[in-house]
Amino acid sequence: MLSKNETFAPPTASEEWTDRQFGVILNYLSEYQVPYSGQIYLKWLAAPYISIWNSVCTSGEASTVWIMHNKLQTDHFTGASDASVRDVIGVFGDRWIKAGRDLQKNPSLKLDHPDEYDEPEKYAAQLVSFGEMFKSVAEDTELEF
Repeated sequence: MLSKNETFAPPTASEEWTDRQFGVILNYLSEYQVPYSGQIYLKWLAAPYISIWNSVCTSGEASTVWIMHNKLQTDHFTGASDASVRDVIGVFGDRWIKAGRDLQKNPSLKLDHPDEYDEPEKYAAQLVSFGEMFKSVAEDTELEF
């Protein structure tokens, strides 16, 4: 409750975007039955382009679930808790480039939500493009993580 002398500042556009992404990520974790502790933490944000989150992994595969979200899709992998955000973004870049190139070679590969992607070739090109962008971000020494 605000006291008489306190004021309320409305959320910024970045805060609103992040709040919306939080809900998207929770739905993703539930849909894909990702084993996580129930708490997720925002680790890095470049709104409205990329958000990197993590949680404690409860499956024993690795110690941390790393989650990345952007306008194309949400993705995750399990890895070390001491990985740097720079390294995590690089891993997502490598994964997306490989997935896009695999789909380019074989457009009949099964997609999780085929109704969302009318043109597998176009989606494959987007995966490669985003993956290359992630790699560029990870390799940009002027960015602070």
